[in-house]
Amino acid sequence: MKSAWLGLMLLGVLVAWCGKLHLRDGGWAFADDAAYLDQRIAANVASGNGYAAIAGHPAPAIRDTLWRFLLAPLAGSTNGLFFSVLLGIVFAALSVVAASRLAKHLNPSSGAASAVLAATFSGLAVAAWSGLSDALAALLVTSAVASHLGSFESQQEPLSFRAAVLVGLAVLLRAEFGLVWLIFWLHAMIVAALRKGDREMQLVVLRGLNGALVIALALAPLLSINLKATGVPWPAWPGPTPERTGFAAAFALAHQATALRSVIPLLLLWAALALLAWRGFREKEPAAGLFPVLLYMLVPIFFAAAAFGLGWAAAPSFFRAFAPVWLAILAAGLCSAPGVGRFGFGIAVLLLAFSIPSSLAQIESATADVQAAVDRREMLEDVLANPLNSFKTVATDDPGWMGTRGGFNVFDLTGETIKETLAPVQRGDFDGVVDAAREAKCDALILWREKDASWADRFPHKIITRPGKLPLVARLNWTATP
Repeated sequence: MKSAWLGLMLLGVLVAWCGKLHLRDGGWAFADDAAYLDQRIAANVASGNGYAAIAGHPAPAIRDTLWRFLLAPLAGSTNGLFFSVLLGIVFAALSVVAASRLAKHLNPSSGAASAVLAATFSGLAVAAWSGLSDALAALLVTSAVASHLGSFESQQEPLSFRAAVLVGLAVLLRAEFGLVWLIFWLHAMIVAALRKGDREMQLVVLRGLNGALVIALALAPLLSINLKATGVPWPAWPGPTPERTGFAAAFALAHQATALRSVIPLLLLWAALALLAWRGFREKEPAAGLFPVLLYMLVPIFFAAAAFGLGWAAAPSFFRAFAPVWLAILAAGLCSAPGVGRFGFGIAVLLLAFSIPSSLAQIESATADVQAAVDRREMLEDVLANPLNSFKTVATDDPGWMGTRGGFNVFDLTGETIKETLAPVQRGDFDGVVDAAREAKCDALILWREKDASWADRFPHKIITRPGKLPLVARLNWTATP
């Protein structure tokens, strides 16, 4: 904790500055509609209406289930949005501490440098104000990695139960986080093989199976919710898919969440991985030397392999959770350079000077997104204020805020919250989505995303708002032809 104080102070300043701009430009508003969808599901859970965003339509538990249950106590009240931000700030601060602890397992002098990098380059200040589960995911993943490395120290047994529980909790946010345990297991088996200990290998296999059981138990309630909502154990998440997919794209996405996506920081990370591997094998500590390289290589590969069945929609949020981990590895590697280790705190101060501009740019960009979202919602409010634009059921691609606003029923075109559109979206059958909207007697269409604007051509509609402007608002007439 002592080595993380500089990072925590810096995070506090950045969170305060982000909050000042956020409240000035957007008030208690979020840019991402998913934050409002989380609030709606949490409110229904708290009121006893089940795991659902829309009354009578059970939602599948394919993302952020743990986060939604944490929000439930105050969701739906005037303090609900404030509570999500408060949780985000707490989890962001704990993520900085976890990153410092992780780096110290790799290099004892790198804790302060890691805390500074995690507080600035990982986007935790923005995540705290996003209303999303990003800060919680970062905390669970970073803590799990730190616990795994810690289990190889002080004669502790590998594959700790604590790491398994943390991965199990992360699975309650994204099923793909279960891949982390496979990497832990493989790493422990390689280390046992290098040590040539038959008893240790048997222990690793047994404890790996125990951890897999913990993760399976975490998945069990989600499978039950999904079977009730959709009839299948795990539907693919129907969210937006990245433009590029595949193994090469997975490696690119793994860096986009942090400043490591540019050339120089990426080269520094590669150098850090090489230094840690060299230091680990030089000091006969294969566990610490091998693990960062193994994690860096296998996280994108395993995710890309799993995405063939689970889809690519979770990729951005999945890789964002690893940002503090990569930054902790970078800090530990920098402090492993010959003659640098004793200057760990000095490196932290130097990194602080370089990180401030990047952090402020991140915050300015996030604040601009919030302001843009608020402006579009105000535009929609002006349209709906006209008595002629009174609707009963609205088909939309952003069901979170629309449902929170009230005044009409919401029909989710994305398939994330209702099974009527989930199956057609997964098949790519948009005519099936239109048919479902017709059966639901939708009398309006409101589209928020630019990539979805072309959907309007598939509906029999009359545009109310100015063409080319979002949100697109149209009145539906099912007696006409599109």
